[in-house]
Amino acid sequence: MRKTQRNYLIFLLGVAVLGMFLTGCTVEILPPEPRFGSVNICSDHSSVYGNVFLDGRYEGDLWPNECLYVDDLRIGRTYTVRVDTGWEVIVQDFYFDFSGQVVTIR
Repeated sequence: MRKTQRNYLIFLLGVAVLGMFLTGCTVEILPPEPRFGSVNICSDHSSVYGNVFLDGRYEGDLWPNECLYVDDLRIGRTYTVRVDTGWEVIVQDFYFDFSGQVVTIR
């Protein structure tokens, strides 16, 4: 491409952008989607309680009919929750869609 053609093309692009701004076109810049979030792991029965492990990592104790708040999880992946009650182990997988999600262990 010759220099005059390139200059003409740059001039046309500049006129197009200027025309967009003069006619009221705007550019909206959105913040990026969060990559990490929190989940509430909840018990829905009086017999569901114990030590909670998320992908093998101990997260805390779950009490009957209560929730355990777990933070700093990557959104968009599948996690495995394991609740060790002392007499049984409850295992449940869930896909983490959004921060604040509630996962009920049954």
